[in-house]
Amino acid sequence: MKKSRIFYTAAYQKIENDIVRFVNSQKDFMSKATISSTRAAGDAIQGILADHFDGILGDLCGTYSAEFARRAMADIAFTDKDGFYNFVDVKTHRLDTHFDMPNLTSVERLTRFYEDNKNYFVVLTVAYSVKGTRVKVEKVHFVPIEFLSWECLTIGALGWGQIQIANSDKIIVNPKYSRKKWMLLIVGVLFPRWSDIFEVLLWPILALLLYTTFVQVPMVHLRQAVSEVRFVRSAVIGNFLVIPVIVSGLIQFLPDR
Repeated sequence: MKKSRIFYTAAYQKIENDIVRFVNSQKDFMSKATISSTRAAGDAIQGILADHFDGILGDLCGTYSAEFARRAMADIAFTDKDGFYNFVDVKTHRLDTHFDMPNLTSVERLTRFYEDNKNYFVVLTVAYSVKGTRVKVEKVHFVPIEFLSWECLTIGALGWGQIQIANSDKIIVNPKYSRKKWMLLIVGVLFPRWSDIFEVLLWPILALLLYTTFVQVPMVHLRQAVSEVRFVRSAVIGNFLVIPVIVSGLIQFLPDR
């Protein structure tokens, strides 16, 4: 399956650095009256990024506009040159403030959104400091939500599980982490008491799925197929003994590279 060139290359790290440089190159955009408000600073940073994000993306950007983001009810939204749709959730954090647990999205919403493999729910975190009326961006993360370790995430009780950053000061990124693995870990977070049971059942379920794949029998007819002793014997010998031996022999003729 084709993956985003932005997030499966070093492109996203360049974008992070470009965001830092771009915001810090702006003239002071806060006043003495508004600088103490983290909400006002956050809105200002988000507005600057929304107005210029296509320029920050450069050649990686396909379709982008403020109206496009509003229709998607996103802070920022764009499609890249490969047709991947990126829904960007912007979270700002003032470094000298106390504990911060921003909401990202609900498990239900994310699950529906990720039914399409060309969709990316992207988290853009901007950590900044303040000196006088000057806002200085110190650190930026621009990654799909599945790159965020569950060590820095939690699930609240709002609706059907609201995914939150547990502490904005401690964001842990696992580059190129598998979306499927990350989504499966939600089960353990939502149902911690069942996690040990799920872990025990994982391998038997995988074995069953592999068996049904190899014998090419629909799940609804599996019980009937298992009752046919000769069929089961032939399937097991053919798929798990004969074919592996043949493949092992053929591998010997392959070049080293």
